[in-house]
Amino acid sequence: MTESIELFKIHHNDGFTMDKLLNELNSYDLEYEPGTQYSYSNVNYVLLALIAEQVSGESYDEYIQKNIFEVCGMKHSSSMRTEDISVIPAPPPESLYYFDIYEVFPHGYWNQPKSSRGTGDELSTSCMNSIALATKI
Repeated sequence: MTESIELFKIHHNDGFTMDKLLNELNSYDLEYEPGTQYSYSNVNYVLLALIAEQVSGESYDEYIQKNIFEVCGMKHSSSMRTEDISVIPAPPPESLYYFDIYEVFPHGYWNQPKSSRGTGDELSTSCMNSIALATKI
């Protein structure tokens, strides 16, 4: 599997847990021998987040907060944790997902399953401001 979109398109809001994700991944054959080719996949970032949790003994959210955001002085940055969802304005009742511009789902963008950790659910306002200043946008 080269892209997690395939998994999330099938399981976008059915309680797709990390255990289900790992079982699903184990059902696929490798596309090529490890170390011989490269192909981008968000699933790799999900697995990296899982490795960080298991090695550190912390949740992915706690780990990146302590080891990345705090170390880098990113005071206005966080991951999109489930408990944070209540502070975000309610999404529209239907939304288009990026894997098919014409496909409409009855759930908003922030309904990402917990199993999608590490795939771009970080938020940072001060970081973007610094980038804008550095590049003189």
